[in-house]
Amino acid sequence: MARSCLCCAHPERDSIDAAIVAHAESLPVIGERYGISSESVRRHRDNHLSPSLRALRVQVQDDKRAALVDRIETLIVRGEAMFSDAAGAGQSAQALNILRELRAQIELLGKATGELDDRPNVTINLLTHPEVLAALNVVYTELADLPDVRQRIAARLQPDRLQIEAAP
Repeated sequence: MARSCLCCAHPERDSIDAAIVAHAESLPVIGERYGISSESVRRHRDNHLSPSLRALRVQVQDDKRAALVDRIETLIVRGEAMFSDAAGAGQSAQALNILRELRAQIELLGKATGELDDRPNVTINLLTHPEVLAALNVVYTELADLPDVRQRIAARLQPDRLQIEAAP
């Protein structure tokens, strides 16, 4: 005969279920609080938690893992409300401090979304690279007998006219 679930039979089952759903504590801590082994709590969670409570547990976990962007946007909204309150109350120093913090949050949001990229940009002029110059010299030398082709190629290789095309 199968044993009954200790959590299901426990007089504080609703509290146990709530603790499992909240996922704020580990199963051993929950079990210890209610005098049940962590293995019993795990089996209860895996086999007896109602589908609606399971869905709530997933939602709670998803909420905890809210995207960084969402969390930053929430901070910005709160900061804007604080700024409005401080400015409306004539608290200029506080409003200015809040504006500084908002600026930092907006900068962080820009970095998180990729709209603000403060990584250094590197421009490489390949037409001054020694290997490229050597290759061009070979091309120009081989085209010595075809001055019109050589001139057209030289004109096309000018930096302002150079167009890079994708290979077929």
